[in-house]
Amino acid sequence: MKKTLLAAFFLVFLSHSAAFSQEKVDQLFFEARGSFSAALAPDESAFRFNGEHFMFHMLGHLSDNITYRVRHRFTKAVFDKENPLNGTDHLWVNWAPTSKWDFTFGKHPILAGGFEWDSAPLDVYYWSGFGQKMWQFYMLGVIAAYNPGPGQRVRLQLCNSPLARGKYNSFNWNLGWYGRMAPWWQTIWTFSLMEDVNRTNLNMISLGNKFCFGEHYLELDWTNRAPMSRFSVLKDWSIVAKLNISAGDWNLFVKGGYDVNTELGAFNAGEPFDVIVMPGTEYAYFGGGVEYYPLKNKIVRLHGLWYTDNRDKSQNLTVGASIRLDVIKKAR
Repeated sequence: MKKTLLAAFFLVFLSHSAAFSQEKVDQLFFEARGSFSAALAPDESAFRFNGEHFMFHMLGHLSDNITYRVRHRFTKAVFDKENPLNGTDHLWVNWAPTSKWDFTFGKHPILAGGFEWDSAPLDVYYWSGFGQKMWQFYMLGVIAAYNPGPGQRVRLQLCNSPLARGKYNSFNWNLGWYGRMAPWWQTIWTFSLMEDVNRTNLNMISLGNKFCFGEHYLELDWTNRAPMSRFSVLKDWSIVAKLNISAGDWNLFVKGGYDVNTELGAFNAGEPFDVIVMPGTEYAYFGGGVEYYPLKNKIVRLHGLWYTDNRDKSQNLTVGASIRLDVIKKAR
């Protein structure tokens, strides 16, 4: 009941705020996704309707060089003692004093990962093992960004550590290059240091690549994780691959990946250095699906998909729909 009242109050407050100062609001819209899913297994099958996402977005400007963004998910728990803004993904202000430099303050995505990590939750139907287990994708902090040239962006982020479970004095440093190697090759390459509850650094190198061929694309993300005290390669790592073929109002995609951690001796104070992909993990998954936009403005998307993995070994089938409802939409 409290969550329902809080959500209603939040909606009323934002609607009044937007009506009062629409000149500062460039976009205000809602997004939702729901589905019917079936998990087919030899011993027992499960069926259910799912309310997967319901999100509020507001983007705007306070001046010519100061912008802001809010994205709140009503389908996430509003409060968590380890993250009081748990249901809010984006709550930030960006200041761009020059065309080369800009600075972001507030809650924003952690700049540690490739294209799967960078995707909006509404667009990811099933995650890698690392993506499933990660406690937080969004944290409070600051970002300094430098734009050396067209299509190139270097970002340095300092934020609270997503591995520290709300503990003080534990931080996450991220350095990322968002750019292009060629017109058809986009990159999200990041280097990260994350402190856990024992203030031990986990080093992450992620090489996200997107190869574009007209409207079609291939995403290929590779991430290596290691303790700073004993750097290693190909002992604790993940790979994600997604191929998307577009044909008019249709998208066909296949996606698979592999997460493994053979660093059985990488422990600190009795805890593993990697608390997301735990030592001894070997997780493989594969699937595919189809998306269809029945309306020309593409505010409705229908989807159907199948995937399986080596953990549950069930055949997962899902059909559903996503919708976007614009309240304010301005061209700037």
